[in-house]
Amino acid sequence: MARSTLDTLVYSTILVAPMATALVYIASATAPEPVIVVATPDCPAPAPTPITIPAEPAIAEPVLAEVVPPATAEPPPAGAGVLMFDRRLVLATAPDSAWATGPLRGHPNEYGVTATKAVDLARLPSFLAALADQRFTVFAADGSSCVVDSGPLSIYARVDGEVRLLAAADEEWGDEGPSPRQLAGLRKQVFADHAQLLVARPEGNPRCTGIWARRADLPAPAVFGVRPLTEEATKLLADEVAPLIADLPAVARLAASYEAWYDDLDVDGREHYAKWSGFFRETISVRRWEEVGGASEYLTVDVGSDGVACSDEFAEHASFVLVRDGDAWRVLADEGFWRPQALMDLDRDGHLEAVTANGFALVSSGPDHGLAQSFEIPWWGCPC
Repeated sequence: MARSTLDTLVYSTILVAPMATALVYIASATAPEPVIVVATPDCPAPAPTPITIPAEPAIAEPVLAEVVPPATAEPPPAGAGVLMFDRRLVLATAPDSAWATGPLRGHPNEYGVTATKAVDLARLPSFLAALADQRFTVFAADGSSCVVDSGPLSIYARVDGEVRLLAAADEEWGDEGPSPRQLAGLRKQVFADHAQLLVARPEGNPRCTGIWARRADLPAPAVFGVRPLTEEATKLLADEVAPLIADLPAVARLAASYEAWYDDLDVDGREHYAKWSGFFRETISVRRWEEVGGASEYLTVDVGSDGVACSDEFAEHASFVLVRDGDAWRVLADEGFWRPQALMDLDRDGHLEAVTANGFALVSSGPDHGLAQSFEIPWWGCPC
């Protein structure tokens, strides 16, 4: 049946009225007040919270095993090059105190305290035990040599300096120094804290002395003896060497460091020190070495200074080795040696070794083939 116009109007009103009521309510509703944060000295405004975007997960690179090239040279045999100290052969450094046996022995030492203990050869590594009763050739700075046998092995401990500083706080010494009981206690303490060398007493030639040694049954090394030079000859060599090393990178670094040190001096201080050009020429030190039984010649050259203890003196230096090449000198690429006392090529590989640090170090200028040896004797007291 068709709806009349009145019916349509009634139905429309029923449907639209609720919607209109809802619209009127939404329009008349009060919007919320915005929140305003006011910063005060006691309450600073909070920093805006950054939006953090998660990073892409990292994908680990595959780890490749390091490829170690095979060794190209065997380690040298024990005794290939050892230092001499306190008229003893230094067979090894940093010994194990468990090698020691028997009572502690004291030895005369006008500079400090020295103590040793005998070694049980059965406790030593075989390569060190094999050095007992070996024959050694001992070399001096001029390349001269003599032969000795290695006597009994022992562990050697020593401290030099003001021995009183080693005493316990409640110990009182007389003017003549520690009593026998106190000295025994000091030796025990020194051995416990500073047993740092495995040594052998040379036997068979009491007049034989030197600064380094090598097992006599090994192939003979190339040995170079230092040759005495007159003051005039030394100056002429320094004048010849100076232009050969002046532009080397090591000298350039030394110059930059010295100039920075010099610039930091006040006016009065600069009156006592030369500028770089004068310092360079004044500190060049040259030693000439000739091969014993051979024709090779070398120069060891130092420039700079190792400073003065307890001072602000400049304390940097550089060293070089030059080889005789026809009528001229040529700088070697290998590192030099600061104030060497002996020069040699132990394994004749073309890379020189030297005794340095006043006899406390045997160093090599070439690849590390295990020939290096060094140690220090502790000093108790002021170094100034």
